[in-house]
Amino acid sequence: MKENNIQARPFLKWAGGKGQLLEQFQFRFPQELNGKGIIKQYYEPFLGSGAVFFWVMRNCKIKKAYINEFNSEIYLCYVAIQKNVEMVIDYLEILEKKYHGLGSVNQESFYYRIRNKYNQTRRRVNYKKYSMKEYSECAAMII
Repeated sequence: MKENNIQARPFLKWAGGKGQLLEQFQFRFPQELNGKGIIKQYYEPFLGSGAVFFWVMRNCKIKKAYINEFNSEIYLCYVAIQKNVEMVIDYLEILEKKYHGLGSVNQESFYYRIRNKYNQTRRRVNYKKYSMKEYSECAAMII
């Protein structure tokens, strides 16, 4: 079995995220999740921001992992990053550059413009058929 070489960390702040609770969770995890064994299959039914999943992948020996996410918007982010992280980063850099080029009052209105644009765009997104440009742009707006 190959050692996990996962350094990824959550890229979303999400309501209900477990990142700040992981230290407390460790004491309640099964022995295998504390790096003391090999896990043949790991299932993450509610990926969310991925805090627990990324922690497990960094700290445990996992042969096979299965992840699931019911929220189609979070799912879209993961698919966009998996398929073309460079394009997502490009969109993020464009948004960041525009945002930092504004004063604090205009930064707030910029945030709301992007949020409104995302809310309009997400209604047209086909979640069943991957579109590199559309998914990447939406992922950047979500992040």
